[in-house]
Amino acid sequence: MVTMEQYDLIIVGAGPGGLTAAKYASEKGLKTIVFERGRNIGEKNCSGTALSPKCFRDFPYLKKDFDTGRISRTAISHFINENLVEESFYGFSASSRLGRYEEAKSFLTLNVYRSEFDPYLSGLAINAGSIIKTSTLIVDLLYDENNKICGVIDENGNKYKGIVIGADGVTSIIAKKAGIRDKWEHDELTLMLAIEYKANTNLFNRIFDDYALHY
Repeated sequence: MVTMEQYDLIIVGAGPGGLTAAKYASEKGLKTIVFERGRNIGEKNCSGTALSPKCFRDFPYLKKDFDTGRISRTAISHFINENLVEESFYGFSASSRLGRYEEAKSFLTLNVYRSEFDPYLSGLAINAGSIIKTSTLIVDLLYDENNKICGVIDENGNKYKGIVIGADGVTSIIAKKAGIRDKWEHDELTLMLAIEYKANTNLFNRIFDDYALHY
């Protein structure tokens, strides 16, 4: 059965951006729904993310003690030649003297898993009153009589009316349907290989210590 539902705000994409927007909107009293095509929040094919000190300055409610989170206070940049041999490197760190605010003085990033971070954010959004609907693919936009976007349509033909935020990532369907962007050009893309594996924690700490970022 095809339905039509009304909301103040519709957010497509339950990543950090969409969930943060949902939290703030719901706290302001807006009837908010978030659509996520994945089966679970944080299921996106992305091994992790690095939260900069600005995140904790601008969003002070964020917690800093994720079970598998890792503080990086120092980073190393490695310069590799065409033969894959390292020619030089340099390091940089957080600075208690040059940091312009407290968080920036103490660390460079907090590295967390999206499978932990995104569900944490979804909990904040839900507690604020947001509705989150997973396993739902938004395929098109709704337009009013003035040809302005007024909602979305899911893959089953259900319609949802409200102001729309497209937070559905690099391959955003909302951006394409709205005419904001058709596709990324080749010179606008970078491919990145992520390899995830287990390591002995004590050994890892001894080798890497605060050097949790290597470029």
